[in-house]
Amino acid sequence: MNNDIREIKNSNGDNNTKLMATLKILTALLIFSGFFGYFMAESTTVPAALAAAGLIMALGITIYNFNYIANKMRTRSFKYSTNALIYGAIIIAIVVLLNFIAGRDTKQWDMTSNKRYSLAEQSVKAIARLKSDINVYLFYRDIPEVRRHFSDLMKQYSYNNPKFKYEFVDMNKKPLLAKEFNITRDGITVVKYEGKTEKLENFFGEQELTNAIIRATSKEKNVIYFLEGHNEADINSDDKRGMSLMKQELANKNFELQKLNLLQRQEVPGNCSALVIAGPQIELMETEEAMISKYLDNGGHALFLVDVNFPPQAPSASMERLLSKYGIEPGKNIIIDMKPALKMLGLGDYTMPLGMIYNSDHPVVKGFNMATFYPLARAVNSVKNMPPGMTAAALVQTSPDSFADTTYLTDKNVKFDSDRDIKGPITVVTAVSKTVANAEIHSGTGENAIVSDANGRRSKQKEMRIIAAGTSNFMRNEFIGLQGNFNLALNMFSYLADIEDLIAVTPKAPVPFTLDFNQKAANNVWFIVILLVPGIVILTGFTVWYYRS
Repeated sequence: MNNDIREIKNSNGDNNTKLMATLKILTALLIFSGFFGYFMAESTTVPAALAAAGLIMALGITIYNFNYIANKMRTRSFKYSTNALIYGAIIIAIVVLLNFIAGRDTKQWDMTSNKRYSLAEQSVKAIARLKSDINVYLFYRDIPEVRRHFSDLMKQYSYNNPKFKYEFVDMNKKPLLAKEFNITRDGITVVKYEGKTEKLENFFGEQELTNAIIRATSKEKNVIYFLEGHNEADINSDDKRGMSLMKQELANKNFELQKLNLLQRQEVPGNCSALVIAGPQIELMETEEAMISKYLDNGGHALFLVDVNFPPQAPSASMERLLSKYGIEPGKNIIIDMKPALKMLGLGDYTMPLGMIYNSDHPVVKGFNMATFYPLARAVNSVKNMPPGMTAAALVQTSPDSFADTTYLTDKNVKFDSDRDIKGPITVVTAVSKTVANAEIHSGTGENAIVSDANGRRSKQKEMRIIAAGTSNFMRNEFIGLQGNFNLALNMFSYLADIEDLIAVTPKAPVPFTLDFNQKAANNVWFIVILLVPGIVILTGFTVWYYRS
């Protein structure tokens, strides 16, 4: 009989153990399902009820097994498990501490293929010039999509310079701030620096913001004069032969472009940061050449865009006589590239050579690695025996496959002639400079010229700077958008205007890369990664621990 009683007790004990194990697993499933469903389901009533039922069952099991739990706490296995939990807590604490430290002193790595989360070099240089805080006020309603769009961009600027401050402003909550900047509607951004303000409208990107920062931080406009009266390229013309695109881009960088007729002005204005002579088709008069020479000899800066002569024996409209005075010799030839990169796209032929070789020692093209194209270009070299005090540098050269053809101008023989033609690489852009002592004080040379002159010598001496390119076409509307043409042109103007700290690769329009999710799909991904996978691991670990203990 006693044996029968023991068997009944053992049987009841086994049944109780199995029942309790089942209840524990069911409790865990109820709690987990409740919390998981609370975030996943559209209605939260049922998930909340499941979680509540699970918590009540867990409390009941704990009370029912109180003595068992108390005895378990005295066992060696519980001590080991407790130690494991403590070690786990320490590891979690270390991870949290490291994240806290990383949050205070961050280091950013951009691993995206198009460097989506990195600023362009010119943007970095623009904010590096800041001497005090620059404040950006974004007058936008608190719409998540809008805030997310601008927050990513603003964080990149503030990461590179803590002097960059930004704030999202609700004009209804801060009417005085809106009134200060005369803001009457949403969608306006104000860039404020040392009392000077610039405004941007609607959705903008890095290029627009960097241009606004440059305008706000520039002490004065750099005035670029374009010579007229000789059928030069027109900076106001929107047709393919004009230069309106170049003018607009320079205006965005705080340059002011004006036309100059020397027969009316009788001299180059004193506020001229750079003089541009863009492909004249009529020869300059000697009086005009004399005025340009006077300007250059006094430390002026000029850009000569000399086009090919047709025929080469025609009167020179390319200023060979004027340029020879400064050691520059435009060739009587046309550059031929037998492997033109754009011919396969139908955008060019053998007369559109590719610029491939850049002078890494010169600030205009230092670190420059973008392709540039020069339609109908001639060679532009410096002479072997430069005038006293003059230094020359070949800025851009064409590919080794190119050559300067002297016969293609009169016949259509596209063939390299070793007796007449010049084998590539061919210099298509040349720069010369000279320090001018006892020069007259000349305004409009830009803030960087004064800042960089620590000894104040610029009041006594200046540097004459000349850049000569073998074609004006690469700056015209038809071709300015090809690859690096825009960047190279902007670098030239920055160098001539004495703002070399802005010579860099300009921001490009971002390449969109999106992965579209609706709200339900986004929730599924988030909860699978954050809850489901960790929950399965925790539940499995708990089950193994329970049965092994």
